[in-house]
Parts: sequence; C-alpha cells; structure tokens
Amino acid sequence: MKDNYDVNNYEYDIDRCIGCKGCVWVDHVYMPGVRYGVKCPSNAYKLFDGYACMGRLKIAKSLMEGTIDYTPEYLDVMYMCQHCGACDAGCKRNLDLEPLTVLESLRVKAVKDGQGPMPAHKTVAQNIADKGNRYGAAEDRLGWITDNIKIADKADMVYFPGCSASYVEKGIAQATGKILNKAGIEFMTMGDKDSCCGHPVATCGMVDEAKAIAQKNIDNLKATGAKTLVTSCAECYNTWKVIYPKMLSKNYADMGYEVVHLVELISKLANEGK
Repeated sequence: MKDNYDVNNYEYDIDRCIGCKGCVWVDHVYMPGVRYGVKCPSNAYKLFDGYACMGRLKIAKSLMEGTIDYTPEYLDVMYMCQHCGACDAGCKRNLDLEPLTVLESLRVKAVKDGQGPMPAHKTVAQNIADKGNRYGAAEDRLGWITDNIKIADKADMVYFPGCSASYVEKGIAQATGKILNKAGIEFMTMGDKDSCCGHPVATCGMVDEAKAIAQKNIDNLKATGAKTLVTSCAECYNTWKVIYPKMLSKNYADMGYEVVHLVELISKLANEGK
C-alpha cells in the first residue's frame, strides 16, 4: 500500500516543477489588481523564492539527491509554510502536480530524520499528549456547557467543538449548542473522551503520533454509536474529513462516519425553511 507521506513517492511531482510561479501569483485573468496578485503568504512575508512552493520543491530535490543537508535556514523554509493550499490550487490548474502533499511529506521526513518539528511544535504536541488539548489547559474540556444548553445522553450526532471553542472562544461552542437546540436537533458530546483532533501534530510532520490520536478519536466516536460528527472548527473539519482518511490510507466513504461543518448544517436548515 502506498505511503501517502513518503516524499520518495512524489519524485515525479518534484522533478516536473518548472518554476512557473503559479504557486506565487494569481493568474492575471482572475486578478483585479496588483494588490491582490500574490497568493503565497510565506513568500509575501519573506520575499525570497525559497519560501514559495517552487523554491521548496527545488530544495526538496537537492535534499533527496544528497547535494544539500538540513540547516536552520532550510527548516525555517519548510516550517514557514501555512499549508493554506493556494500553491496546490494554482498548480492543479497548470501542471496538475501535488505540491502540498510534497510539502507535508517533507515535514514527515524531517521528523523521521530527527530534524523536526520546531521547538514550538514540540510544546504543543506535548500539551496534547499530556492534557488532551493544544494549550495544556487542566480545566474541564466541557466547561463551555451552560445550563441553557440541552445535550442528549444518546443521539445520532456528536458535536466536536475543538480546543479553541472548548477553552478560549467558548462562545462559539455555546452558540453552536443553542443553534442545534433551536433547530430541534438532538446531539451529544464525547464526554470525558473529548480530546484534541491532532491537527497541529499531523501538520508539523509527527505522523505516527497523529495516527495514534486519529485512531483513538475514531474509536471514541464509534463507541458513542453516532454516525454524524458536527464541528464549528475548520481545523477539526479538515482533520476528521481529509487528514484522518489520508493518514490511515482509507477513503472518506469508508470511515464509517460523516463530518459536517456547522455552516453546512445551517445552510441545509435554511434551505429547508427550518
């Protein structure tokens, strides 16, 4: 079975980058002006081609060929990327390569080579391992629940708020609960099994640790009996729907659950007049 995070599987994509800068500039036919011309955040910040996807792919080729080795500058280039996917979208239109997956795989290689992740990532990963959340908070993860939010003991839908809505932006989780209550949708939480989705661990290249988090969360969801997971967090949505299947080499359709973002659910309710 193909390893989705083995950078050697993407030699074709690395070799065929022609440096067209479709990963940097918005195509002129879609650009309303120079102000809106740049699409890569890290390249706009650093103003050096190495911080664009085309530069990263060329560095990756040199690393794989052994003509360069890890340096602090190279690690900065690798981890400065926000994985926003703008380069991937641009390249799909022009060359149909997989630049974003290459960049993800480079971080996995860095971790396996003992060079990554960066110190700040290690702190967050340790917080998740020790406390089940990215902040290292010791308080109750379900502390966002107030008396005026009705949560069922058993339901077909689980609400997965994520770390931010559980600890920092509690108003998001509370508003979500009230919306679901108002719509007459019964939902439950994972209770004391609710934990971080593992997005920071997965995206910094710690794929083995992220797989363990994924399997634990999937098992906990399965234990609830619910088939639908609704979340108000973009990272959690991406992690459950895209990253988990990718890490476990499965199709999303075979995961045994459906992931719905709150915005999608509200749109559906609005269209149904509810």
